[in-house]
Amino acid sequence: MKLNHYHRLDLVLSFYRTERGAEVDCIIETPAGKTLAIEIKSTVNPTSMMLKGLYSFKEKIPGTQLILACRVDRAQIMKDVTVLPWQETLDFILQEA
Repeated sequence: MKLNHYHRLDLVLSFYRTERGAEVDCIIETPAGKTLAIEIKSTVNPTSMMLKGLYSFKEKIPGTQLILACRVDRAQIMKDVTVLPWQETLDFILQEA
């Protein structure tokens, strides 16, 4: 939040949770109208089970960019989710803003 304020990015930050338990850790809406849904996991081996909340959110907001931030060694694509090393996620967000 401080970074958003410091850089005057005007990002809208929130989270997503349904009554059925689907959740996404961070939803970012940019001034340009782009939406990023970011799930954060401590794993080095992401699985498709970890993507359920992201897909649930995308059903509600089509066109959302889905991101899984975790402890992988390098960026990769898993189905239509961008999987990033957690260290690179902030830079990715700043580029998208």
